[in-house]
Amino acid sequence: MSPSSSTNQSSISVRIKDSLVSVFNNFFIHALLIIANRVLHENRYTSYHLSSIYEWCNSQWWSLHSSLWSSDIAVHFIGTSTLTWISYVIFNAPFIYCDLTGKPAWMLKYKIQEDKVIPMNPDDFIKMLKVALKNVAVVGSLFSLFIYPICMFFGALHKRHLPSFEEAIIDMIAFYCGFEMFSYYSHRLMHHPRLYKRFHKLHHEWTQPSSVESVYCCPTEMVVSNLIPLVIGPILMGSHITVFWVTMVNTLLMTTIQHCGYHLPFFESPEGHDYHHKYFNRVYGIWGILDSLHGTGIKGTLNGKRHYRLFSTTPVCVTYPKK
Repeated sequence: MSPSSSTNQSSISVRIKDSLVSVFNNFFIHALLIIANRVLHENRYTSYHLSSIYEWCNSQWWSLHSSLWSSDIAVHFIGTSTLTWISYVIFNAPFIYCDLTGKPAWMLKYKIQEDKVIPMNPDDFIKMLKVALKNVAVVGSLFSLFIYPICMFFGALHKRHLPSFEEAIIDMIAFYCGFEMFSYYSHRLMHHPRLYKRFHKLHHEWTQPSSVESVYCCPTEMVVSNLIPLVIGPILMGSHITVFWVTMVNTLLMTTIQHCGYHLPFFESPEGHDYHHKYFNRVYGIWGILDSLHGTGIKGTLNGKRHYRLFSTTPVCVTYPKK
């Protein structure tokens, strides 16, 4: 066997290993939650209280459904649109304030790109915000109406009890699998030379990302790379609308963090996606599973060393400084 063949096999083995580690890290917690749920239900005391909580949640769900005229489409459209707006504003507000004012000062030490200009140019912010709000308000809302009959076709009836805990976790695992796969390949497709300039270049207008930039893109990219990957799992599983809402809010938080430009304690590391915005040629996925498999991760780079969840107040740039 030639040295080059041995090296290639070793490289493939490392990629597969990294992919399996990413799968384990992302889905192990869900398996633990299912096991914990079963253990708790075997205990009469905890089972009683869990049942009480479930019944209370069900009563709140029926109250919400009734307040929207007991209409599935009203729940689907109004509920989804309202929750999207509220989540987008809440998640982005702290980062927008910091980007525009440079306050609070302690947050600036967590900047990923240390040369990031703070405060941000107001004209750039307004330009970015207009596109982002159009995508959230218009494109997102129209897409929500469009997929409603598709959701119904796959059995996502909203006029029923909330799903069990185990059912919700299984649906979420399906969501994460679909989201990672469709996000990675649709995003990588957008970097094809024939598509990049027409569809994806707008999103890469700034190499120093900010949270608002998470949905700063053309309508086509918004649908293909953001919305379709988001809904494919819940649609195919016929998930209850509340499960979709949970995954949607989690995804909004995740993409906000990935674009915010700050590696804050206890939050998911945005180092990977920040690297993508700076260099364009790596990190196409969300959780790194397919990036590890295809060799498009950032292992061996400075961002790769810094790419971990921070559980202290010491910035990663202090732990791993530029040489």
